[in-house]
Amino acid sequence: MAEGEPLEEVTSQCRVCGATDVILYQKNTCKPCLVKSFKHLVKVIDHYRAGSHQQTAEARGGTRNDH
Repeated sequence: MAEGEPLEEVTSQCRVCGATDVILYQKNTCKPCLVKSFKHLVKVIDHYRAGSHQQTAEARGGTRNDH
């Protein structure tokens, strides 16, 4: 083996969609899958920011801090 050659071939594969030979980001996820995940999180965060979580808890007969 020549100097500077990798010891083994490294293949990158997205854990969500299975795409290969892509740049991986958080939790071995490719950029398109990561963007999709963040878009979903934004909706969840906005839902809680709007106070919807408090209305949901009150509808169940509890308060926001009930566990």
